[in-house]
Amino acid sequence: MFKINNNKSAYILPLWGLLLIVPLLFSTQLLDRGLLIRFIGVQLFMLIALITNFKSSNNHKDIPYSYLTIVYLFFAVYSLFRLFFDHINGDSIFDVIKIISFFLLFIIILSNYSNIELKRSLLGSIGVLGVIISLWGITELILVLQNGKLSIPLDTYQIKLIFGHRNLFSQLLFFTLPFILYLSIFSKYKLKKSVFQITTSIILFLLIILSNRASWLAIALAFTVVLIILILKKSLLNYKFRPVIFILGISLVSSLLFFNFFTKTNEAKSHFISIANSSDGSGKDRIELWKRSLRIIEDRPFFGEGPASWKIEMLKYGNKGLVSEDNITFYQRPHNDFLWIASEYGLLGLVFYSLIFILAFVSLFKQIINDTDENNMAFKLAIFFSLVGFIVYSFLSFPHERIIHNLILTVLLALIVKGDKNPIYLKYLKLYNIVFLMLIMAALSFGSIRYICEYHARKAIFAKNRGDYNTVINEVKKVNTSVYPMDPLSTPVYWYEGLAFYTKGDYTNAQKLFEKAYAINPYHAHILNNLASSYLKNNNVDAGIDFYKKTLQIYPDFEETKFNLCAAYFNNNTVDSALFYLNEIDTKTENPKYKTFIKAIVYNIIKDELVKLGRDEEIQYLPKDEIWYYNLFLNSKKENTSLKKYIFENAELVHFTKKQ
Repeated sequence: MFKINNNKSAYILPLWGLLLIVPLLFSTQLLDRGLLIRFIGVQLFMLIALITNFKSSNNHKDIPYSYLTIVYLFFAVYSLFRLFFDHINGDSIFDVIKIISFFLLFIIILSNYSNIELKRSLLGSIGVLGVIISLWGITELILVLQNGKLSIPLDTYQIKLIFGHRNLFSQLLFFTLPFILYLSIFSKYKLKKSVFQITTSIILFLLIILSNRASWLAIALAFTVVLIILILKKSLLNYKFRPVIFILGISLVSSLLFFNFFTKTNEAKSHFISIANSSDGSGKDRIELWKRSLRIIEDRPFFGEGPASWKIEMLKYGNKGLVSEDNITFYQRPHNDFLWIASEYGLLGLVFYSLIFILAFVSLFKQIINDTDENNMAFKLAIFFSLVGFIVYSFLSFPHERIIHNLILTVLLALIVKGDKNPIYLKYLKLYNIVFLMLIMAALSFGSIRYICEYHARKAIFAKNRGDYNTVINEVKKVNTSVYPMDPLSTPVYWYEGLAFYTKGDYTNAQKLFEKAYAINPYHAHILNNLASSYLKNNNVDAGIDFYKKTLQIYPDFEETKFNLCAAYFNNNTVDSALFYLNEIDTKTENPKYKTFIKAIVYNIIKDELVKLGRDEEIQYLPKDEIWYYNLFLNSKKENTSLKKYIFENAELVHFTKKQ
């Protein structure tokens, strides 16, 4: 089915490398183990494709022309245009380079590979990849089961292979599914057919067991759409599709048996029941993130805030109602690619991006309806199946960011354009090779520099976590911040260096670095809070207090800032203001500083009032015990009265004597 002739092996190798080797690349030296290493892998295989096709006599140099190609070109050019307005930094450049790189790959595939070469390469590489990751996934599942029955869905997060997260693994399984199912039906050899039938069953089994609700929805919707198309084509009862029903049945029964015998049944049922629940958990978070995304779009609807800006801009709306209320969690993306594109590239960018999918679906649907060859129709149905899933994931996840997803999408789009029966061709000029070569080399260089930067940023973060601040400073200095300004969670690398200097007592350098971090991300809770603290340490009290207040405007429940502001006012002899922010702190706090702060502030309020009343001699009898002041403070809050009034109008407390 996908045998490659020896004289074409070097010519076809880049496609296999892109679809089989790149997805399996990962690096433990990076914060995101897959993104940069796979990006570099894409550039290398594009370079190999370009070089091998220079020498090949089998290439197809004319470019099939379609509306989809034009719209994709517009989106790539527009993203480059949008780069030069707002937020030009290493992250925004990288985001645009990714978009342009995949468009270049799209053109290289269209101009250098025939439809049959592309089809065979896709089926061969995806077939092998599917077998590898399905067996690997089953192995990890068995290892997890060694600890006892699975807790659904928590224990399934351990099954992620090298893809960083269970959901990303689940999505890759989904994308391999339709093509392996196709191979299980149309492979010429019984052994291959049997292998792919077993692999299909394993993939479906894993997709059900992993309990990723987006994948469940993608499977249900994709199968439904394909079924409708088959009904329209009147091909539903064709004998070749009967094994599909058998495979589905085996997978479903084995999954149900697994849930019954190898999972904590009550938790599994609870997870199934909560599928449509958006009042808590990840569903609630997604909706809150979407709301913030819509607010970003409202601010700059037409052109957006600029590439790679969402993770910064969303912070200005605070984190109320999100998991990130702990100010430890930070969001990288809104889990909806269409809102993400609209936020960063505006509605114009969203139109271009959406049109790519609309034109792809329309063109593919026409091809399926008009195709009389059963084999071709089934292959195109597999593409349709994948695209439906891609749309589902685009609404609920972030395939736009991930390299593997973009690789698969690019190849599928090229196949759709190649599948047009009456294409119009554009002449492929030799000049394109030079331009493409320069662009690929530039992207490869940029990606390699970012790789090195993230390597040192990771070492700095790990050093910070273990309290080795000299190493933090040394590692951050090795990071080129014009190429890599922030870690994946929107924290500028300058902040880590600033924190190291602050901890070492070098407040001048700390302030300078926090100011640089603030210039990159002005809404980050810890940058605002730490910059305020550094101002105070450098005797700029007004600036420090202003920045603490700025922090609380965005993050009104940020407890650390409330304590810091309380201390700043207290040390500046503004006890009433200190008391105001002390009252803002939740009385259920577990912070050990709480009782100490209460004692210091309440003691000073009582002392000052006694001095005003001419009762200085009573000051010496004030209790030393923190608990006494703590109870006094809490009782005044319970009585809903001012602290002074509660103390000096309370018969038991009106005079402080030795008995107190």
